[in-house]
Amino acid sequence: MIRSLSRRSLIAGAAGVLPGKLLAQQPDLTPADQVFVRNHFTDFDPAKRGVTLASWTLRVEGRVTRPMTLSFSDLLEASLVKQEALLECAGNGEAGTAVAMGEWEGVRLGHLLDLAGAKRDSNILLEGYDRGRLLPNSVPTYYTRIIPGKKCFAPESLVAIRLNGRFLPERNGFPARVILPGRYGMDSVKWIHRINVLAPGETVPDSYVESGMPRLYSRLTKKASPVPVSSMLVKSVIGYPSSDTKIVPSVVPVSGYAWTGDGTVKEVRLRVDGGRNWERAQLSTAPKAFNWVRWTYNWSASSGKHILMSRAEDSAGRLQPMSRDPERLDAYELNTVAPVSVTVL
Repeated sequence: MIRSLSRRSLIAGAAGVLPGKLLAQQPDLTPADQVFVRNHFTDFDPAKRGVTLASWTLRVEGRVTRPMTLSFSDLLEASLVKQEALLECAGNGEAGTAVAMGEWEGVRLGHLLDLAGAKRDSNILLEGYDRGRLLPNSVPTYYTRIIPGKKCFAPESLVAIRLNGRFLPERNGFPARVILPGRYGMDSVKWIHRINVLAPGETVPDSYVESGMPRLYSRLTKKASPVPVSSMLVKSVIGYPSSDTKIVPSVVPVSGYAWTGDGTVKEVRLRVDGGRNWERAQLSTAPKAFNWVRWTYNWSASSGKHILMSRAEDSAGRLQPMSRDPERLDAYELNTVAPVSVTVL
């Protein structure tokens, strides 16, 4: 049985996760058993919901000309493609480990939508098998996300059946899940069983509104209406040294990761001891869409207590912020610079 950790309030917005690992020495692809887990309903048991190879189906329906019901065998026999993509939980902390890099394999979501005769300007409702109440007084609902057709038809978007060369782990969506590279992980619906195509401008179902789903994963401010969280924001983290590390005076190879949702990482800079100067780090891997990059910086560490900070900029000129927007009431998109405290003996 899969269990999710307790989460903070919906308005606070931070999701409870079973974190993975984010280590300076880990492979470029996160091992499947170290990929973080985020579930929306406690005690969800996929087998009891019919999530087995024998009974699993995927319906493509709604405003289409050719509704389809697909089996797992249908997906296996289709033209499969591979896509490297990073997933980050929308509620991942500034220095959190709810982020993972994987090689996903499956059928292009746009191909399935084309086969069903969906229009490219439609909104697409993605529905998983996991079901429950988001709030004590809300109606029970399947976990659902509504995604613009432009993203669903994009060539990188998949209905994935494999992760790093093996079938998906149960906890990560077996037998099939959606992967929407560049968007926060909550949109990549696990245990997918229905793709419902909405007509352009069509009102979302009443059950979707009554469940409280529209308020989940939204930017909440004191003045503006809620806006759904979507593309990942530019972010970098320091993998080594970790906070409260004690080291001897030496040249220390500071290292970490950086990523962004749209475009690629342009550069990463490091600042030591709160000084004014940001020094450019070296990118150890080539920037690539939907991937993280590794970076390193040789720091001449002298005795004392030091504060290290990394800051990324992407190809669109978006710069990782130093502080959080004070108007935000939610706890999503936590991409501010995360200081690391190090003691040099």
